[in-house]
Amino acid sequence: MFDKKCQSALFIFVCGASGGLVVLGVSTLLSGVKLELGSWADWFSGILTSLGLIGTWIASLLRSKVQLNIKMRTDNFYVAGSNEPIHINYYIEVFNSGHIPVRVREVGLLIKKINDKPVKEKIFIPFYTDSESKTIQPLDEIVKGTHNMLLEDSFSDNAEIGEEGGVVTVIPCLKDKSDKYYSGDERIKIDMKKLSLFSEATATLLESGKIKYEMLQPKDQ
Repeated sequence: MFDKKCQSALFIFVCGASGGLVVLGVSTLLSGVKLELGSWADWFSGILTSLGLIGTWIASLLRSKVQLNIKMRTDNFYVAGSNEPIHINYYIEVFNSGHIPVRVREVGLLIKKINDKPVKEKIFIPFYTDSESKTIQPLDEIVKGTHNMLLEDSFSDNAEIGEEGGVVTVIPCLKDKSDKYYSGDERIKIDMKKLSLFSEATATLLESGKIKYEMLQPKDQ
């Protein structure tokens, strides 16, 4: 199974090559060039065979590449009478859509911008770390999560990010055993001040006993 980009690339190649073959054949006929039936059939068959070999090579190449679908979602918690969430769990979902097992060292967020300014060095905020490296088999999925209080602490630990950091642009990311990064397509903006307010609201409710910490813990898969 290929991802949508790979399928589209292969489809475009086959359609383009087939279209080019048709145009070439029509042009040859209109030009008045006469070919023996046998030689025309052999030539046509040879072209199709070549296209088939090229398509097989491309398919084999795509099968040998790591293909991961990486997304982030959130679960919001509300209290009665409030339209604003008081707590947010963040989840990163990684699905192995390829044919190669992937050994996962860390799953988390890669910081791309702080207040719309690109970061100079790679900043990675982990949701999950496994020193032994969990393996995602083909067609398998893992889900790892954190919540707003832990995420705020992780951001604050970085010198470039804090409560006054404004808006942070991130992408969900996975780092494998060889420290190679794989990232999702979506870019998510996280407002640090709102994140801090969520954490304060959560802390207040925990202290008052209205909610229990176990109720808010994200559940990994």
